[in-house]
Amino acid sequence: MDLTLEHSLTRRRGLDAGELAFAFFVALSFLAKIITLVLRSYFLLSLGLLLCAAIPVFFLPWKRERRVTSAALWSLAFLFVLWAHRDPRPFLSDYLSIFVFLAGLILLFYSGDRADRFDATSRTALYFSLFYALSVWVQILLPPLYRIFLNRLPEAYRASISSMGQQNMSFTGFSSNAGFTAGHILIGILLLLAGLGARGRRGRGVSFLLLAFLALSLLMTGRRAHILFLLLALAAMYLLPHRGRTFYSRLGKAVFLSLTALLLVIWLMGFLVSLPFFSRISLSISGFLSGDDVTSGRSGLFRLAWQTFLEHPLFGIGWGNFRHTTIGMVTLRTELDVHNIYLQLLCETGITGFMALVTPMAVFFVKTLKKIRSLALPGPDQVWLSPLRFSLGYQAFFLLYGMTGNPLYEPVFFIPYFFALALTAAFGRSRLAAFEKLSSEKAGLS
Repeated sequence: MDLTLEHSLTRRRGLDAGELAFAFFVALSFLAKIITLVLRSYFLLSLGLLLCAAIPVFFLPWKRERRVTSAALWSLAFLFVLWAHRDPRPFLSDYLSIFVFLAGLILLFYSGDRADRFDATSRTALYFSLFYALSVWVQILLPPLYRIFLNRLPEAYRASISSMGQQNMSFTGFSSNAGFTAGHILIGILLLLAGLGARGRRGRGVSFLLLAFLALSLLMTGRRAHILFLLLALAAMYLLPHRGRTFYSRLGKAVFLSLTALLLVIWLMGFLVSLPFFSRISLSISGFLSGDDVTSGRSGLFRLAWQTFLEHPLFGIGWGNFRHTTIGMVTLRTELDVHNIYLQLLCETGITGFMALVTPMAVFFVKTLKKIRSLALPGPDQVWLSPLRFSLGYQAFFLLYGMTGNPLYEPVFFIPYFFALALTAAFGRSRLAAFEKLSSEKAGLS
């Protein structure tokens, strides 16, 4: 009897090794800050990522790709990232990107060709998203209980979280930064909206209630960029899969809905300004009209990154090294990333590394869009519609947020991005398998 992990898990729990590895991989994106800040161990996080990479390698059969796939582009990107870490680093945390890349790349190749293989991962992500949304309200409504978590964070984080909460600027929940909490919550929103059309009436009712809860919790994080780019990602999910009359019809509806929402917000601003998101928007508008820098210091980081790129245009200064240049140039004591992944790639890896990483990002986004459009007619492939919608939405958010944030360098965002890529890759394999099966049947008949 074959006692592989895949067979034993399938019999006992209905999961195979690939499903287990993916669910664990995505769970690590939600647990990353708890592991590194509360447990204070980058070793445990790195070990978990290596375990995610090892499970499919040891317990799933290798199926050789029968054609050059877009997933292979990420192999080239990974090799370049390895090379970009060529200078010795003092801390294990300096190599974290390599562990995330390795686990994500292996799972990308072992993602299979079945839509139901990702059900456990989707549920895991949704449950964690709801957990972090609930944690925001624990911070707001149950301060004594929240203080138990807060006391386990380093002092600098405790002071920042408490200050922002007291000013009603943002609420962090069970994370170290409101931006990470917002990233966790918006995954749940995308998952629910991507699968909304596949649910019955009762299921849609529950989904709308969960969406309302997640959306309100997201507003309480006060993260302007996250919410803006989430709305743009939702617009991409709603508009881009359609062409011709359907596209323009949906565009008209989207514009009308946006204008209506804007007028409603203006009318209710006196009430809404009590919510952190609208409070920060109001402050940003006032600051902009007064001539203040509303980029939160990003403009100085952008200028330094561009100048660094011009000085090292081909291969850059090495992965993760930009932060070591900011003290005395942009900041007094704090090391910061660029808060723009495209500029950071240019200054740290040069035009060569920029092309090595941005090319597969663009290729996968376009392929995902084309694959969704190919599902316009009813058929057995409709089971892939919800996963591909989520893939398109999260890729759109990741690429947009990359203009003002660091999603490429944070496991909180980069791990779910690999999950989104795997959905697209798996659908491509399912189409290829169906085509080969049909060709074989025709050959048998002839």
